[in-house]
Amino acid sequence: MKPLNDYVIVRVRDKNKETADKIEKKTGIFIPESANLEYETAMEQGEVIFTASSEVSVGDQVLFNTFATLDFRFQGKETWAINIKDIIAIL
Repeated sequence: MKPLNDYVIVRVRDKNKETADKIEKKTGIFIPESANLEYETAMEQGEVIFTASSEVSVGDQVLFNTFATLDFRFQGKETWAINIKDIIAIL
């Protein structure tokens, strides 16, 4: 896949694995994913798998705004097309 213009293709992190890891490491009250605050769901983290921009590289972990993404399944996994201007940070 070759994105055009300033688009970046990102594979979204596995939320279920991360949630399970948090449960194993922490004790106390469990707050489910559905209880997240709105501002937390406006950002997501993922790995760049294809890029048309020189600002990020394949393999970079990025934080991005989810309101301006196009989501689809690629090779059976949740994947998003993001304009480079919607990437907030390289982690």
